[in-house]
Amino acid sequence: MIGRSVCVCGRQLGWTENIPVVSYLHLFGRSKCCDSKIPRRYFITEISFPAITLGAYTAYNHYGAAVSIFVLSLLTLISKDLLTKLD
Repeated sequence: MIGRSVCVCGRQLGWTENIPVVSYLHLFGRSKCCDSKIPRRYFITEISFPAITLGAYTAYNHYGAAVSIFVLSLLTLISKDLLTKLD
């Protein structure tokens, strides 16, 4: 991943549009520039990763958090098709 985030229409996103959960909720799941739908998988990922990592950290300290980050990243790469079906 190189470069800044862009909308599906190609416009570069501003910093306020790159605040994951807040901007999704503020924009009601739509793009600011072209009003296209932002896929729900981004919202689900941004909510679930920190929650699972915090749970692992609470239960197993730093080791648990590191393992959860690794496993969640791996699952995201493997199950991209599954997440795409949530759109």
